[in-house]
Amino acid sequence: VYYDAFYTYKVTPRELILERWDTRKLFQEGKLAILVDGTWCYSEKWGPGMAYEIPNREETVGYAYLPGSGAAGAPKYVVTMRDYAWAIGAKSEHPELAFELIKELVKPEVMSSWGYKTSHLVARADAVIGDYAKDVFLKWNTEAMEKYGVAKPLALGIRKYLKVLQDTVKKELVTEGKTPEECMEAFAAAVTAELGADKVKSKL
Repeated sequence: VYYDAFYTYKVTPRELILERWDTRKLFQEGKLAILVDGTWCYSEKWGPGMAYEIPNREETVGYAYLPGSGAAGAPKYVVTMRDYAWAIGAKSEHPELAFELIKELVKPEVMSSWGYKTSHLVARADAVIGDYAKDVFLKWNTEAMEKYGVAKPLALGIRKYLKVLQDTVKKELVTEGKTPEECMEAFAAAVTAELGADKVKSKL
């Protein structure tokens, strides 16, 4: 697919020598036909009043799934996601206060508002609300993430690991409001039960 884009159909100049972020400008100017980039570019780069504003963006910019490898067992399409997380530094003078701040930042209404304004995808189903849920671009990408999303890094048992982590956050943190230490203990016990003690290294 990518070879054809460059060499067969020549939709992208092969001789381009790019500085960092030049691709976004070339895409804005219509000199780059296909670009793989983050969803945030839709608002933060190409949105109204931004550095590479694209007039009539909704009518001009299309989006499509990335095709899978075609190998046996491989997904038909691929949506890769990075696993970002909030963290409290070991030297924090106010870890309890920092934890309370994190709890506020991950509330559905806060995540939804921030995701809508910046074109970032929310990582929890109950945050798909308000203007975020009505936005055509965000709705399409959220559904793509739900259908084909693959979290990195890929490793044996990673899906079970992430499912346990998600369930622990929802139950122990969001619902029951337990401390970070209690959440980690609950997660360690649950993931050990799911994957086996030989697959888990505890540093608690």
